[in-house]
Amino acid sequence: MSLRISVDHAEHPEWGTRGLPERVRCRVSLSAASRDLRALADEVRASVVSECVRELDLGGLTVDVHIEDLHD
Repeated sequence: MSLRISVDHAEHPEWGTRGLPERVRCRVSLSAASRDLRALADEVRASVVSECVRELDLGGLTVDVHIEDLHD
């Protein structure tokens, strides 16, 4: 599995300063042999949400998961 993440931040009035994260976009590459791609995507989403809460104290983020590639 390969995972790439980008984060969308809220608008902030000060130049050069980001607001709080609002949305996390995950792009994953998974094995074509995976039986349940939806379940894997849900696991990725749940893990990202859990780590954002645990490590960053950021709850309520929207997490999008896009299966970008299937490989052998």
